[in-house]
Amino acid sequence: MDYNSQSKITEDNYNPKIHVAEIKRTCNQCGKVWYVLAGREKELAKNMCLDSCGLCGTCGSPHQAQYSHNFDSNHNELLETKKCPNCKSSNYEEEIIYYNK
Repeated sequence: MDYNSQSKITEDNYNPKIHVAEIKRTCNQCGKVWYVLAGREKELAKNMCLDSCGLCGTCGSPHQAQYSHNFDSNHNELLETKKCPNCKSSNYEEEIIYYNK
């Protein structure tokens, strides 16, 4: 990680082709710090939206169970990224950190 260039990269000049955006979370209960790729949370949310759209048109279809399973899986993973891996608290502070790939 190039920490010197980290401070120069902001949301305004962030380019996903050459930069990485991570969410740094600090638990207010136990102090644990953990990181989640910002793109991963967006991807999970997008997948949940697509799965819920798929559920609307599949009522009674054999595909309904798969869309439902996918939605639940993405939802559970998204919830886990927002819990402290140490104490499972959802009480945290967060900031987005940008750095060069």
